[in-house]
Amino acid sequence: MPSGLLPTPVTSSPDKPFPHPAFPFLTGRQNRSIRLLIILLASLAALAWTFQSLTHRPPVHPDSLDYAPADDALLGPNSSGTGAGPGAGAGFQSPPFVDDRLDLSQSARDIRAMLNFVTQFPERPLPPQVLEQGADVANVLRDDARSAGDMDWDEGDRELPLVVFSKTYCPFSKRAKALLAEMHLSPQPFVVEADLRTDTSLLKSLLTRLTHHSTFPNIFVGGVSLGGSDDLHLLHESGRLKDMLRAVGVKSHASHD
Repeated sequence: MPSGLLPTPVTSSPDKPFPHPAFPFLTGRQNRSIRLLIILLASLAALAWTFQSLTHRPPVHPDSLDYAPADDALLGPNSSGTGAGPGAGAGFQSPPFVDDRLDLSQSARDIRAMLNFVTQFPERPLPPQVLEQGADVANVLRDDARSAGDMDWDEGDRELPLVVFSKTYCPFSKRAKALLAEMHLSPQPFVVEADLRTDTSLLKSLLTRLTHHSTFPNIFVGGVSLGGSDDLHLLHESGRLKDMLRAVGVKSHASHD
């Protein structure tokens, strides 16, 4: 082949390395810097996406809140259930916001018994037998109350419309109680300060078992757990909270109502 037709060889030196095929106008050192910058940016983007996916919680609409379940066989003749269970005919009326979206397998009788026990005997600790496997919470509490001399105690004879399980130092509990105080409710909520009781851990475990809500506050309206502070505020902002309270006989006397 004539010498004039031979390709000009590409030479390299430490000061002038071979050009990279992606960026032929840059030196090898510049290409390496760009590749490192691209890898760094991609790693940062992946970390940002992972952090967002782990921390982002979609907003909860009040209609999607999970309330404490109730047993329709125990709600009585005025409820949406058929009223064939032990509590049928006892006069317990399911609040109107309890509907067929709920898991009705949980015993409303156990929840009512727990609420009545802690409000009627605020100084008396819960018996540890309530957490035994397969325990009938209502029967355990009835037997404990009668052993204390209250032979006429019944789990459903004192239905408080609004009960708040709280902790005195908990900021979420303080926020929920402040909202309820601003509403000037009548009757006022019955507040159970769990950290001032001798059975704090047992009470927390029982609340978790009965309502699937493991933190404080835990707010009950008409025997149904609404959840915690955020749930309470969502219901208030949507206007549903006042209707729920009115349905169980609790009136708000706030100036703006």
